[in-house]
Amino acid sequence: MKPFVLSQIDIAAPKEKIWDALINPDMTARYMFGCRVTTDWKPGSRVDWVGTHEGKEVTFVTGHVVTYEPYAVLEYTVIDPFATYPLRPRTTWR
Repeated sequence: MKPFVLSQIDIAAPKEKIWDALINPDMTARYMFGCRVTTDWKPGSRVDWVGTHEGKEVTFVTGHVVTYEPYAVLEYTVIDPFATYPLRPRTTWR
């Protein structure tokens, strides 16, 4: 199955800084509207972006880790947990 969205960008920064911005909850909160990423980064594990709304903790985006190769590849699914369509787990990763 091909991804619905595939995005790639070149960034003039050390790979360590870029990696930190992608997986460090303190960093994701800076660019994901205050949401901190939570996961163990193991393929198949759930990944959530959690923030607060009206004083309550809310998972605004969820998904699953597909590929995690430090400093090389980070691939995950994302879905809106408030969507009106049924959430289906992805069974085929590639």
